[in-house]
Amino acid sequence: MLLLYGSRDRDGRIDDSMRRGLVAGAVVLVLGIIALVVGLQLTRPHASASSPAPTAASPTPIPIDQALLHRRVTFLLLGTDQNAQRQKSGESVLTDSMIVVSVNATHTRVGMVSVPRDTVDLPLPDGGTWPQKLNALFVAKGIDTLRGTFDSLLGVRIDYTVVINMDDFVSLIDAFGGVDVVVSEAIHDREIGLDITAGRHHLDGKTALAYSRSRYTTNDFARAERQHEVLVALLARFNSPSAKVDVPNLLKTLTSLASSIPADKLPTVLE
Repeated sequence: MLLLYGSRDRDGRIDDSMRRGLVAGAVVLVLGIIALVVGLQLTRPHASASSPAPTAASPTPIPIDQALLHRRVTFLLLGTDQNAQRQKSGESVLTDSMIVVSVNATHTRVGMVSVPRDTVDLPLPDGGTWPQKLNALFVAKGIDTLRGTFDSLLGVRIDYTVVINMDDFVSLIDAFGGVDVVVSEAIHDREIGLDITAGRHHLDGKTALAYSRSRYTTNDFARAERQHEVLVALLARFNSPSAKVDVPNLLKTLTSLASSIPADKLPTVLE
């Protein structure tokens, strides 16, 4: 995922320069991922006391929320380090990619900013301070606390959250036929299983994930640049006429993809 870094000290504390960022050209990709989330939720049954499921004989359309449609909407996108193997072994979930995406009221601009996973000493909604790395807050305190922390940190209200794990990231890349990147320097990372030479490469999902995660032979800032590169490459595939994606089948494979978007707000978000 794309990370926008500002100045940090040795302890990972952030300054004002990294609090906001705008990523030109990422609009289509970001909204596309959100659309996939909406599509996934629309294909799953929803039942609640306040919104009973419509019958097949007389479907009841969900009305568009005009107030929501015509105001800024902000999402928190979380990429976790979880996969099937780690889940089976009971490893703790870490949110190693945390991106705030904000769509303006006229749907013409998308602002996107991310905070590094090793940021520490952040104020919590309850008035306390989180002394550990930010990527551990999700599993320790829950999604609401993490969302509230980002509210305060960036001075915006997070409307909805979206979560995806590493396996689904691989599926997403593979669904678009892989991505093309230009590797600036060779990477031989035994820890993560990446051995890639400098030059142009076409990466499948598994290799793109390793390329995005590798940091043992470089550092977090170099990894952020590679994540940026993969995101832009995926954007290129997203816009390519030759990219043929079976969206219904893709949605079935994205088992971890989840969001807090209520069922009655899905049509408005999709709109």
